[in-house]
Amino acid sequence: AVLPILAATLLTEGRNIIRGVPKVSDVATMLKLLEDLGAKLESYDNEKIVIDSSRVDNPEAPYDLVSTMRASCLVLGPLLSRLGQARVSLPGGCAIGERPIDLHIKGFEAMGAKINLVQGYVKAKVDHLIHARWYDKNPNKGLDFRKDIVKKMVDQEQWVDPTLGHQLLRKDVNVDPINSSAHDGQDKNMKSHWVIGKDVPMEEHIEKLLIMQNLGVRFTTGLDMGMAFGNHDRSTANAWSLVEFLGWDNWKAIKASTSDTAEALGFGEKIGRIKKNFTANFAAFSNDPAKNIRNLSDASSVIKNGKPLKINNNVLI
Repeated sequence: AVLPILAATLLTEGRNIIRGVPKVSDVATMLKLLEDLGAKLESYDNEKIVIDSSRVDNPEAPYDLVSTMRASCLVLGPLLSRLGQARVSLPGGCAIGERPIDLHIKGFEAMGAKINLVQGYVKAKVDHLIHARWYDKNPNKGLDFRKDIVKKMVDQEQWVDPTLGHQLLRKDVNVDPINSSAHDGQDKNMKSHWVIGKDVPMEEHIEKLLIMQNLGVRFTTGLDMGMAFGNHDRSTANAWSLVEFLGWDNWKAIKASTSDTAEALGFGEKIGRIKKNFTANFAAFSNDPAKNIRNLSDASSVIKNGKPLKINNNVLI
């Protein structure tokens, strides 16, 4: 049981103490692997291991270590969770005979990981979609902003929802988006789950989002509609906010709310491609969103999955 426990230390960002560990070759091999991935072995004496996983940053488990011990494939899941990617050599055999890891791979795929087998390695990656206010466990705290976290987000190609659309709608109904929150009674229908919180001023929230943008973080529009002042059409306020709060040009915001959102959800190859015999979603606008981003909420005709839902402003459903 100690080998899975050692692999699980990759999930932690600190010091781990494990007792009752036998002195066997597989344990020594696993420790070498963990060190190769960035962990620091402080001691291994008297059946006790002290290992610090704070600086784990290498997503690759090499053949020369993994091939000697089947249990080394257990690092695949922790690396995916910790780093968002992993490249782990296929494990070697054992006295029992051939034992493929296809069930591991199918499990990761079922949870959304993208898996490829390339030249004897399992190459795995997970796409992340993160709400900007949720870097801390307390949703009202807002951004726990650190540049090392932002760099990791860029390296892992994570997507971030800036969660600004609801603030723009609050502004439109004369609720101060800077100095008010759901706790002050000005918008009783909005649950605290959706607010940034008074302890993080809106200006600071936007300032940090701009820094993240300049460092290469990819933004997409909101994919959930919990906005008290929103309706189906006004869900495009998420795109408006990218223009009005972050200074994007209209076409960039339109792309964020269409093809970028599809890519963030893993549908980039299936959605938004217009070609012959392809069933696509389609919207036409009376006024050009490229000139005024708020025109994006005024679709005159909508076709979804080949079925007309709205034609010339007449709703058909």
